[in-house]
Amino acid sequence: MQASKLTAIITAIFLHGAAQAAIVSSTFDSDTEGWLVAGDATSGTPTWVAADGNPGGHIQASDSVSGGVWYFDAPAAFLGSRPGAYGGMLSFDLRQTGSGSQFDAADVILNGGGLELRIDAGNPLPVGTWVSYAIPLHESAGWTQGGAAATQADLQTVFGALDRLRIRGEYISGSDIGRLDNVSLSAVPLPAAAWLLGPAVAGLYASRRRHTRPCNITQS
Repeated sequence: MQASKLTAIITAIFLHGAAQAAIVSSTFDSDTEGWLVAGDATSGTPTWVAADGNPGGHIQASDSVSGGVWYFDAPAAFLGSRPGAYGGMLSFDLRQTGSGSQFDAADVILNGGGLELRIDAGNPLPVGTWVSYAIPLHESAGWTQGGAAATQADLQTVFGALDRLRIRGEYISGSDIGRLDNVSLSAVPLPAAAWLLGPAVAGLYASRRRHTRPCNITQS
């Protein structure tokens, strides 16, 4: 009976943690969800497309080929005080079509607390097919600040007052269309689950001790 109770508690805790992992997300199933475009795109507002996402709807923007790099700009729902994002994950899906040579640039830019953090998400490049990215929101992931490696304090400062989150939409030197889907800013649920699990196990252990009678062994 005690084992079944413990199993039920563990299951509930981890299901609760998993449900709470996503702080905010955009799946673009019905509209642009307030996302904008910054840089040398043909419009500051992305186009919502009802199909051909990964899956479902997605947003897209076109390059104006005027120089620079354009980015998808997150709406207010992703911004503000986000301390729980530190140590979590930023995930998204990208797809790009067009012709031209690839070029390198910061793939994600975060601004907050007077700091700007940048990171290169690495290969594969999102050309011709949907590619999923998952970027750890931790200093060990390769974030930089002012050209130097970002510290824990840097990331915590930014997430304490996040005022900009940009995802690169342009990867080709030339005319191209960039597409974005399934953006999620997530926390890590395991630490919270572990804090809850400790008292639960202790309580069950105490209950078991109260209801267990001592066993006397007599030798003949």
